[in-house]
Amino acid sequence: MKGFGAKFSVIIFVVVVLFPIFAASQIQIGTIRGAVYDQNGAAVGNADVRVTNAVSGFVSRANTNENGEFVFNNLPLGSYSLIVAASGFQTENISAAVRSNIPFSVSVTLRVAGTGAAVKVAENGEIVDKLSTSTETRIDESRIERTANTMRGNGLQRLVASVPGAATQNNGLIHIRGVDNGILYVVDGVPTADRVDQVSASSFDTDDIRSFNAITGNFPAEFGGRNGTIIQIQPKSGINEPLSGSFSTNHGNFLTNDAAGSFGGSLKNKFGVYTSGAWSRSSRFLDPVDERDFNNRGLRLNFNFRADWQPTTRDIFIFNFGANGANFQVPNDLIQQTNRQNERQKVRDDNQSIGWERIWASKTVTNLAFFRRNYFSELLSSEFDTPISAAQNRRHARTGIIGSVTQIFKEHTFKAGFEIHHLTPHEAFSFFVTNEELAAEREVSAEVQAFTPGNPFVFNNRRTGVYAAGYVQDSFSPVKNLSISWGVRFDYSSLPGASRQFSPRTGATYYIEQTKTAVRASFNRLYQPPQIENLLLGNSAQARALSPFALATGGGKNIEPERVSAFEVGLTQNFCDRVRFDAAYWRRTFRNFGDPNTFFNTTVIFPNSVERGFANGLDVRVDVPEVKGFAGFLSYTNSRVIQFGPINGGLFLTNEFIEIGDGTRFIPDHDQRNTGAFGIIYNHRKSGIWGSVGGRHESGVPIEVADDRFEELQTAAGADLVNFERRRIKPWTIFDFAVGADLLRKERISLKLRFEMQNFTDRRFAYNFGSPFEGTHFGQPRLFSGGLKLEFR
Repeated sequence: MKGFGAKFSVIIFVVVVLFPIFAASQIQIGTIRGAVYDQNGAAVGNADVRVTNAVSGFVSRANTNENGEFVFNNLPLGSYSLIVAASGFQTENISAAVRSNIPFSVSVTLRVAGTGAAVKVAENGEIVDKLSTSTETRIDESRIERTANTMRGNGLQRLVASVPGAATQNNGLIHIRGVDNGILYVVDGVPTADRVDQVSASSFDTDDIRSFNAITGNFPAEFGGRNGTIIQIQPKSGINEPLSGSFSTNHGNFLTNDAAGSFGGSLKNKFGVYTSGAWSRSSRFLDPVDERDFNNRGLRLNFNFRADWQPTTRDIFIFNFGANGANFQVPNDLIQQTNRQNERQKVRDDNQSIGWERIWASKTVTNLAFFRRNYFSELLSSEFDTPISAAQNRRHARTGIIGSVTQIFKEHTFKAGFEIHHLTPHEAFSFFVTNEELAAEREVSAEVQAFTPGNPFVFNNRRTGVYAAGYVQDSFSPVKNLSISWGVRFDYSSLPGASRQFSPRTGATYYIEQTKTAVRASFNRLYQPPQIENLLLGNSAQARALSPFALATGGGKNIEPERVSAFEVGLTQNFCDRVRFDAAYWRRTFRNFGDPNTFFNTTVIFPNSVERGFANGLDVRVDVPEVKGFAGFLSYTNSRVIQFGPINGGLFLTNEFIEIGDGTRFIPDHDQRNTGAFGIIYNHRKSGIWGSVGGRHESGVPIEVADDRFEELQTAAGADLVNFERRRIKPWTIFDFAVGADLLRKERISLKLRFEMQNFTDRRFAYNFGSPFEGTHFGQPRLFSGGLKLEFR
């Protein structure tokens, strides 16, 4: 890979200079443009126009200008109701399906009120997407801001966990449909394939999110690199918005405090900005390894800036910049706390991106996006580390360009594109045993115990690599009520070794008008390169020499990309325009099943893979659009995950594993048979008072350890949270609530009060217990916070 940086620059130059017409990014936002006229064809100015999505709660409002024109930018793709009202006219309600970034255009004719003329009014709120061939869950700002979240920094993960198919683990890690850490976050067309959770600096602040859409089944070919789900985040923007700002502060137990502010709006009709910053701290920053919460303080800072520039009606430029950081202590167990261990970790990241959208014709749109993300993580050892002292300094940058072109031809919406990422990982890691007796008690292997203060384990390496992909896709309706999508994607990655795959994607939906039922089916091939964090060490000969799965069990080989075949059938049902019911049966088969392991009690994670496996399940979700102020949802998943050895890669210190050899069948520690979540929101618009209640249930993950280790765990602190007969964590259910009120509501200023509580019954539970991959982590006790938010405009 020597000299790749220069080659990469040449590639970018050629793409931009010679082939600009073919460049576009994965932007999944749309536009609705239109004009309003009366029956005589005269423009209707100052008409009130609203765009709504009944299921997600999305609402956006605009007024027509003197020419009767209106525009809604930055709309997430989906189905909407367009409601147009003006004094002296009858209200029109029109369905609008925004399926691509090609603008949806509409001309609305209003009829004079009282004329008796028939008015064609679309069904009030399309709650079944008749055209989508994917399984999707969408959550918008009105629901996000009313969900209990006592600690800033993990709000997005809590929302994603409410998606069907999701199971939670410690520190915000989420498994969806059997995939570990397989979430691809896409913001303004730029993908984030790197880890995003509580031990990362860059978890997106929910205050900056206008809407997000989770795709769990039938991924369009334009998305790749992660296999669990696609989270399309639509951030807040200042374009076409009045100047406004906010400041909030919250305080809670465990010394939890945060403060946040934002400011944005249109500086001119063609230019808008939005900037935000947040600060938070807590003495329960991570999920502890001991219920007494030892050594667990942390501080997080986030800053983001976005600018939208529309120099012409055909061009949109989007600029993004962000910087994030966190300093926190690594939680201790009792022995480490007694010995005054004080390991600390610092994580940093910054990101920059520039996107350009160009409308060449009414049915042709291109986009181009450049991006760069830089990551840094440092683990700082302390004088009294027990029984192992570790230190790390790791960084990597991901720089890239993304492109595609979208073309509508008759009933077809074609899209073709590419993406290229340049990766530069640099890893330095060391450890040594400080207490041989305690290390032996914890079954640290003899090979690891050979590393002493005078002879530490030391790893230092850097590489450069590339991830590249290209795709074509199409969606069309060959006959009425039948929608088909197809595509093929080619992925190539060079870390840790060169690998590639062609991935077909196909799906179909048929809508039955008489029963208002959409039936769908899909098949996808998916490709996920190993996570870049600590990949060089996890795949090294030094780590392989310590692996209990090497040689004797046939494991310890190089880590390969995860390859998945995903099949799904499902349906979406409209019940009386009041309830949306969605169900999907899915099955996934894996090769090189990614399943990272945690280094002892630290937050450092090393990638490894299991030879093969499968996961299947049934996802169900019920959404109730707002009725008289009430709205809600219910999600449920029944699933199972099975893996077959051997295990490759990783960095293992102990021998406390069951014997996982070539072909050994076992249940991994993220197998969660039953999970569920619900939420109910009430919003009294006249008074400004609102409240929400939510909850989550998980049936408990398995404990897969050797028999001698199993007996030891029965006497460990917190063992009462484990069902040792079933060899699983005991099921747990927690409930949350939040309430708020507008203390002051003026035209230019408002003051809002908020109080929330998570796990208000103070239910004790564990995410995992004695896992050789994840260790032991306990869930949160009762957490509460209250605060004020000042908004001005």
